[in-house]
Amino acid sequence: KNPSKKRGIFFSSYHNHTVSRVDFVVGRKNWLFSGSPGGADSLAGFYSIIETAKGNGLEPYWYMRYLLEKLTTCQTDDEIYKLMPNKIGTDVISRFRSGAN
Repeated sequence: KNPSKKRGIFFSSYHNHTVSRVDFVVGRKNWLFSGSPGGADSLAGFYSIIETAKGNGLEPYWYMRYLLEKLTTCQTDDEIYKLMPNKIGTDVISRFRSGAN
């Protein structure tokens, strides 16, 4: 094993109180640039979203672009919940990627 790597598990709870476990490996140096414990929490959340998207068969880059664009129009928690990776189909991201929002 590479001693410069750290293995962590991030648990996140969604509105329906299901718990998702995501394993990820991150170099320790990435955490040094978090700036604060709050920044590290945000970074862990970001990695969780990326890994959950991959786990649901979505391309992380295109899912994040879709998510960031659609979040600007959300006005309720329910609308945000519908953007979770497990609620978005690969067909939605494919249409978004091809420009057919």
